[in-house]
Amino acid sequence: MANIAKGKKRVLITVTAEPWERLQAKAKSAGLPQNWLSTEIDRFVPGLLAVVEQAEKDALDRREMTEAEAMARYAELMTQQMMKKE
Repeated sequence: MANIAKGKKRVLITVTAEPWERLQAKAKSAGLPQNWLSTEIDRFVPGLLAVVEQAEKDALDRREMTEAEAMARYAELMTQQMMKKE
């Protein structure tokens, strides 16, 4: 088993096979590094966390939104998180 960097954790996720296989093939044909998908998923997790924390706060505040309003609110938050420099 490969060594995992301090502060990192190996996890098991389940994804839909067809788009995942296409993504892997396209990443390989584009010459992206082998760890590219792990790196990008790792960058995505803080955004997901921010969205869940905001949704939790919105629920506690009893904020009422339509589904479209919620999607726009949380998509914007995710975008902001993804744009942050590491």
